[in-house]
Amino acid sequence: MLRAAENGDVRELTRLLKNGNNIEERDEAGFTPLHLAAMNGHEGAVRLLLEENADMTARNNRGRSPLHMAAMKGHEGAVRLLLEKNADTAAREDAGASPLHYAALNGHEGVVRLLLENNADIAARDNDGYSPLHLAAMNGHEGVVGLLLEKNADIAASTNRGSSPLHLAAKYGHEGAVRLLLENNADAAARSNYGDSPLHMAASKGHEGAVRLLLENNADTGARNIVGRTPLHYAAMNGHRGAVRLLLENNANIADTGASTNAGFSPLHYAAMKGHGGVVRLLLEKNADIVASTIDGFSPLHHAAHNGHTGAVRLLLEKNADIAARENRGRSPLHMAAMNGHGGTVRLLLEKNADIAARDDVGRSPLHMAAMNGHEGVVRLLLENNANIADTGGSTNAGFSPLHYAAMNGHKDAVRLLLQKSADIAAITMRGRSPLHMAAMNGHEGMVRLLLEKKAAVAARDDDGASPLQLAAMNGHEGAVRLMRA
Repeated sequence: MLRAAENGDVRELTRLLKNGNNIEERDEAGFTPLHLAAMNGHEGAVRLLLEENADMTARNNRGRSPLHMAAMKGHEGAVRLLLEKNADTAAREDAGASPLHYAALNGHEGVVRLLLENNADIAARDNDGYSPLHLAAMNGHEGVVGLLLEKNADIAASTNRGSSPLHLAAKYGHEGAVRLLLENNADAAARSNYGDSPLHMAASKGHEGAVRLLLENNADTGARNIVGRTPLHYAAMNGHRGAVRLLLENNANIADTGASTNAGFSPLHYAAMKGHGGVVRLLLEKNADIVASTIDGFSPLHHAAHNGHTGAVRLLLEKNADIAARENRGRSPLHMAAMNGHGGTVRLLLEKNADIAARDDVGRSPLHMAAMNGHEGVVRLLLENNANIADTGGSTNAGFSPLHYAAMNGHKDAVRLLLQKSADIAAITMRGRSPLHMAAMNGHEGMVRLLLEKKAAVAARDDDGASPLQLAAMNGHEGAVRLMRA
């Protein structure tokens, strides 16, 4: 039965029915013969099964009726046959969608018309709050959008997330649907639950045509969502140069930092943070503030350096960004690049005379940061540029040298390099602890072995009188204890 229905084989179906085969047979997905005939548009098979009283209300494993399947696939003839037998246009599948939802979703204008003529609910919502108009707009089906609007679909309806049909058309860049909705007085200022306008959506995705249409209809370039971001923030953040240009040409505020909810980020901060060189260049050409700082004190150069966007760093430096700027914790762009192991960015900053000896608020230099995080290549680069291998950062850094940090965190390659460059293996912190103390206390067995091979003093005592072995034992690091007892 199932195969014959799927293939539309009316003769075989007739034979099987005469022989008493089950008209409501199911496959693994819960499809009946009527589902399969309707889904594949086999009108003859659908007619025969209906004449034999096949159950039009049968649901598959996802709650879909034969009418759902025919509508989904756009088979007008099958839909008409089912409607003539009073198939339920209001039936909902497990996700809450009606047959009209599916016809609209897939752009089947003829089926949409048939369903509406048979009193399908144009305002029906699925479990996520989507109406048929939402789905048609989201997928850019202009004919269906136009038909639904002719039939008075609610143009201002919102999903569970607060999106209108215009939001969705704009988000997915369907210019025709955007134009049609705007011509029918869709609200260009509507906000989603997150405070996003349709312009936010279009700008975020870089849909220039949709952005242009919205701007022509006086969409607000200064609108902020609940985290304080404007459409320009999103266009810059996602690297959409064309959308950025359009927004600026329409008087978007290039200096908008979105206040505290946006942590003080300007569009330039976002573009620099993401490494969108073309957008960075455009914003700088339009006189974006290159020294603007976020609430945390980050400049655009800090963000570009932090994320290793060497091209953006170069652009900012060419426009005289402050290479010595400090964020709220006293870290320079060089600190940020070194901390994250961005060798190319570190090299460029050094070429531009960044201060290799700069200390942050707790006394750490870029070399401390690179060693602490195990970035051997950056450690090498800094040492080649005369970074102070013995810098302990004074009292604010508790007397930690780069070697202390690398040993404490178990970065063997960085420790090996520092020792090759004559780092003091016996250096002590303000509490009298050596690199071996730090490695032992944290249970880094490989590091303990390496330091012992380099003649680190296993009997050294800190200011509390504890040896590396005792610190390892106190912290339960049996492997390190065995190494030092050997």
